[in-house]
Amino acid sequence: GNLGGGGGKVAVHEDDGISDANPFLHNASHAVIFWCSTVSAECPMGKFNVAPDDHASMVAGIAGSTHPLATGIAPELPQLLSANFQTFSTSGGFYAKSVEAMEWAIANGAAVINISWGDACAGEDFWTRYADHVVRNLGRTLVVSAGNSSWCQVGWPANAWNVITVGAISDNGNAFLEGDTMAGFSSFIDPAFSGAMKPEVVAPGVSVQSTDTTCCDWLSGGFGSGTSFAAPQVTGQVALAIARQPGQSGWPETNKAVVLASAYQNVAAGTQQDGVGQPIVTNSDSAYRNGQFRNDCGAGCVPLQAVDFPRSYVVPLTAGKRVRVGLAYDSVPTCTGSRLSTGCASDVRGADIDLRILKPDGTYLTGSFSIANTWELVEFTVPVSGNYTFRAELTGADAGWPGTFVGVAWALRNRPTYCTDVSPVSPVVGTTKAFQVDTLRYPTFYDMYPGYGALLNGRERVFKVVVPAGTTRNIKVTDTNASMDLVIFRTSTNACDETADTPTVLAAGFNLAQVKDAPEGTYYVAVDGYNGYVGTTAVTFSFPSALSGLDRDVTAAEAGR
Repeated sequence: GNLGGGGGKVAVHEDDGISDANPFLHNASHAVIFWCSTVSAECPMGKFNVAPDDHASMVAGIAGSTHPLATGIAPELPQLLSANFQTFSTSGGFYAKSVEAMEWAIANGAAVINISWGDACAGEDFWTRYADHVVRNLGRTLVVSAGNSSWCQVGWPANAWNVITVGAISDNGNAFLEGDTMAGFSSFIDPAFSGAMKPEVVAPGVSVQSTDTTCCDWLSGGFGSGTSFAAPQVTGQVALAIARQPGQSGWPETNKAVVLASAYQNVAAGTQQDGVGQPIVTNSDSAYRNGQFRNDCGAGCVPLQAVDFPRSYVVPLTAGKRVRVGLAYDSVPTCTGSRLSTGCASDVRGADIDLRILKPDGTYLTGSFSIANTWELVEFTVPVSGNYTFRAELTGADAGWPGTFVGVAWALRNRPTYCTDVSPVSPVVGTTKAFQVDTLRYPTFYDMYPGYGALLNGRERVFKVVVPAGTTRNIKVTDTNASMDLVIFRTSTNACDETADTPTVLAAGFNLAQVKDAPEGTYYVAVDGYNGYVGTTAVTFSFPSALSGLDRDVTAAEAGR
C-alpha cells in the first residue's frame, strides 16, 4: 500500500535533465521542476533533456515512473527535482554548477538525491568530501552509483563515507531472488584512501527498462545496463521509507541504516562484491512502518560527543525471528569558506563506533567491529524472547572530534514470494465467487509456464484454492479480458517457496481454465498479462458438481489473438 505518496521529494543530480515531455514523469503525481528552467547565460542549454540525452529521464523513471508496466519504485512520490548542472567540463564550471544544482535541490525540499555519475578508478576528490558534507551538515540522503569499472577502485563521489553506494546485479528478469548474479562491470574494489567497503548494497542494473525523453520510447528499446540504473532503485526505496515516516527526511544516517538492515539477499556469497547484499524493500518498509528505528543526537539534537557514549537502545524481540541491525554515523568533512571552488579541504572518518548486541540477561550475543566504515551491521536469529540491547560503543576518536549523529534501524527477514498477496478462495461445491482484478500493483515472477506457450510477462495476481483432505473438487475459472490468461498450477511443495520452484501446470487458457476432480492439496491460479499486458478483468471461480470440456479451452477467436 506504500507507493511513496506524502513522502519526500526526489532529486536527480545529473548533467542532463529529466524530461517533462514524458507523461509518466511529469504528471499529477510529480511535476518535474528544473534548476535550469530557462535559457540563460548561466544555463545556456535550458533544460537540456532532448534525445539522446535520456540518462536522467531513465534514472528518474526507475525511481518514480507512473507507467503501469515500467513502474518506478515510488510512483506516487510528491515531486521530481531535476538538478541538471549541464556540464562535466571543469573549464565549463562543473564544480560550481554541480554544487549550485545540489544545494538548489536541497533548498527546494529534496529528501533523497540520486547521483548516477562519477569518475571511475579515481581517488579522493572535492566531490568525495562535499558529498559527505551534504549528508552530515545538510542532512540529506545521497544514493550514488558505484561505477562500471570492476577492475579498479570505486571512484568519486561513490567513495564517500556517508553516502549509500550501489552496485549492479542481474536479476534474470523476474522477481525470484535465487539465481541473481553480480554484473561483471559493477565496481567493487574498495577505495585505497579509506578502505571503506564499497558498494554498501546492490540492485538490478542489467537490462533495466525505464522511461525515456518522450512518451513511449521505452517500448522500442528503452533498456539500459549500468550501476546508474541500480542506484535509483535504492533512491526509490528511501523515498518509500520516508513516505512511511516523513520526519526521516532529515535523518540520512538512519535511512542508510535501514537500507543496510533490509539487504537480506546475498548475491555474491563469500565475497564483498555485493557489499552487504541486495535490499528487499518489503523489509525497510515494514521497519519504518513499525517504528523499528532510532534517531540519536545530543541535547538540543546536536552531534553526540565522546562523553555521550556508549549509547544503548533497548528493543523487544521474539524468539526465532531473523533480525538485521544497521547503525550508521558521519565522517567529518571540513567544508568552510567557498564550497564552489576549493572548499571542503579535508574529510576524515573521525571516530570508530562499533555495534554490540546484548541478550536479555545482559550477556554478549554478537557484534560488528569494522575499522574503515562509518556503519556497522549484524544479523542473527533471536535465541529467546525478551528485551535486547543494541549498544553503540565509541572505541576510538581523533583529537578534537566534533561528534556525530547516529541512526539505528532493524528489520525482520521477510522475502516476498509469488503468492505473498495470495487471495484464498474456499472451494465449496456448487458455489461461485467473483473478483474484480487489477494487476497494476502486483509483481511478475513467471513469464512462461511449462506446457503453455503464451508469453505471460505482464504482472500477475495469484489466488489459492485448498481442496480439503479426503475430497476432490472441480475447479473452473473464467475471466472477461482476452489480454489476461488464466493458469492453474501446483508446486512441488504445495507452498509458496522463496526459490524459483517450477510450477506444474494443470490447466491454462485465454478466458477459461478448469481442472476435473482435483484431489486434496493446494492449487494456485495466476491471472497473468499476455505479452506484457497490465490491467483489469472480472474473474469468476466456480466449483460445480460436474465438468465438461477440455482443461485447456481456447476458442477460435482467442487463437487468432
